[in-house]
Amino acid sequence: IDLLRLDVSSRLAADQTRRARLGQFFTPESVAQFMASLFAFPRMPKTLRLLDAGGGNGMLMAAAVAELCSRPAARPERIIATAWELDDALIPSLDDTLRLCEAACRREGVAFTADLRHGDFILEAADMLGANRLFAGDAPRFDAAILNPPYRKLRSDSEERLRLRSAGIETSNLYAAFVWLVMELLADRGELVAITPRSYMNGSYFRPFRQALL
Repeated sequence: IDLLRLDVSSRLAADQTRRARLGQFFTPESVAQFMASLFAFPRMPKTLRLLDAGGGNGMLMAAAVAELCSRPAARPERIIATAWELDDALIPSLDDTLRLCEAACRREGVAFTADLRHGDFILEAADMLGANRLFAGDAPRFDAAILNPPYRKLRSDSEERLRLRSAGIETSNLYAAFVWLVMELLADRGELVAITPRSYMNGSYFRPFRQALL
């Protein structure tokens, strides 16, 4: 899967403007493995619903699946893996990764279901949560989430910013929007591991995000 990441990254490297527009930063294998090792789960659910909101080529999803399957004393009986990805160019690689995850789970006696969502996580998750949380009860809930969210500013008049406001979320950067939405989609006792810069600790722009996180 890391070879898939390197291949995709090299093919997309020529169009840096596009990568900047999407806020793409691919996660190396060693970082993904470290992140997956941080899941605690003192009480592992029998069916674990796993989310990667910015799937990329599936490196983080694969690391999480490998980590969960490597815990013989406390592994789930079933993993339902949901991966969102906006970029058309990454969908084939992400689909390949999910197939490899399914094969790995089969070898370990863990049932695996993949749910690949080709779309904009910000817009779709904000709609799921609903205007002023009216329809939040219909949103899916996840036991575990792992993500390296995209990083770029959100204009105050952008469609993403307007849709986020309708879900009661106010933030000026994509990474905070991703993490905030994922927090809202976690089940009780759900766990989230995410790469974030420390900018959310400072200033007034991220105050609502800090309050939500705390």
